[in-house]
Amino acid sequence: MAGNYCRVYIHLVWKTWDHLPLLQPDVVGIAYRVILSGSQENKCTVLAIGGVEDHVHVLIRLHSTAQIAKVVREMKSGSSHAINTAQPGKFFKWQGSYGAVSVSESALKSVIRYVENQADHHKRNYLKSELETIDIDADEPTA
Repeated sequence: MAGNYCRVYIHLVWKTWDHLPLLQPDVVGIAYRVILSGSQENKCTVLAIGGVEDHVHVLIRLHSTAQIAKVVREMKSGSSHAINTAQPGKFFKWQGSYGAVSVSESALKSVIRYVENQADHHKRNYLKSELETIDIDADEPTA
């Protein structure tokens, strides 16, 4: 019997606690490394990761057995724990919520560029609202 076939791409975004500028150069490497390993532990593939001081974007290919909420929880809790362990006395925490948007294969290159160039997009205020939104309430579809 053939294996499962799954080509589902998810763009994730979540904020730091209270939108504080906590994702500084001294912790970015730790955060990204643990986010990558959290994805791999769930058999997902990170296609792009990027962010600015107060939020992070991650584009993943979801594995057929992975649950989005579990993948995100492990990425967030693992990176927060690793940062707080590596830098005791320094406050770091993610906000509880996150956004997850499916991405078509035809849009992958564009979304990868968007995620990888977050600092530039924010500096030039060239933001794509559909890729920055994480504040829509209770899984309600946008009209």
